Amino acid sequence: MNQTRQQHGSVYVMTLITIATISAMILVGISLRSSNNAKASLVEGMSTSSNATLDATELTLQTVASDAEWKATAQTGVALPKQTINGVTYASTVKDADTDTTPTETTTNYTLTMSATQNSIEHVSQLTFEYASVDYPTLVDAYKGLFYWPLSEDPKSTTAVDAIDACDGTYQDPNAAGATTNDHGAQVPLFTGSSDHIDIPWTNKFKETHGAFSLWVNSTGTTNFQSYGILGMQYASGGSPNLSLVVVNNAIGAYLSDSGSFNFSNVAVTPTVLTPGTWHHVAMTWGPGGLIIYVDGIQAGENYGNTSGLDTGRSNQGGEQPLHIGGGYTIGYTKQPFVGFEGSIAHVVFYKNHQLTADEVAEIAAVHPDEATFALIPDTWVTVYPE
Repeated sequence: MNQTRQQHGSVYVMTLITIATISAMILVGISLRSSNNAKASLVEGMSTSSNATLDATELTLQTVASDAEWKATAQTGVALPKQTINGVTYASTVKDADTDTTPTETTTNYTLTMSATQNSIEHVSQLTFEYASVDYPTLVDAYKGLFYWPLSEDPKSTTAVDAIDACDGTYQDPNAAGATTNDHGAQVPLFTGSSDHIDIPWTNKFKETHGAFSLWVNSTGTTNFQSYGILGMQYASGGSPNLSLVVVNNAIGAYLSDSGSFNFSNVAVTPTVLTPGTWHHVAMTWGPGGLIIYVDGIQAGENYGNTSGLDTGRSNQGGEQPLHIGGGYTIGYTKQPFVGFEGSIAHVVFYKNHQLTADEVAEIAAVHPDEATFALIPDTWVTVYPE
């Protein structure tokens, strides 16, 4: 049966305290060893134990914090695979802190048991931490989000689920769904052209004089002067677009017109703002404040004179049109051909009857939907001693 000695305070505070203690121990140890005192081996062992415990703790926490797929890793029961560094062998196991069993997908509190073995002597410590996902739907609701498509479907899914209002869309090519993961290990679609976009049927709730779209994009298309469509909607079948959000040469162009005819003066553009292969938050807002584009929470392009709304043609005007995700329309002086996206799009939110302010966009952009909080539980870091 093990006995434990409680180390009060956070790991970071205790690290500072223990480092100072170790320094004192080393000085005492040198004095004792020089006098050939029989207690020298005990003091040296205490100093080694403190160093090893700190190293094992730090190495394990760094490993867990950098693991984008921690939920899955924890279910193996191994937090840190056994490895030897400078003659010390480190390893860590993990359990559900509430059940003392192997973690599951629903586990939020984890107990790590960390070991450091040197010269056949094992030093063991434990700590507990909370790992929880961001409650993004609550954030969306706080800013009047009406529709929310996470686009986190399993591979080859056919339906793009709206997490709020059941306004589901359809993957035109199921191979796009869940084809890759983002920086946080979450499944996201991978679009490769104009035939694999998502169609979301028109609903009168889309008709809005002022609103916003918020989404995360990872653009990989690099052909010069080629448009890559993020969002798109026609005004009428075969007609000019009502909505288009595109990437061209790593800049973003936005277009909104509820007149049914194309007008280049309705365009808003940004300078080069995207880095290929990198995730960015993009927001497009419209209303009395004009048509505005934000990238990573910062206003990057605007057309204050465009106060058009989101709309589409009635049945006698060519029929109400779907919203496309992963597809848009080339913004030009004459024709506006449909173009597809190359890369990934996720966490698309439609905000109705509310043109997000600059501060609100910055607040939304600061929270990644797939990010998890990682918090140490106070007063749980302990050194474990054998009986």
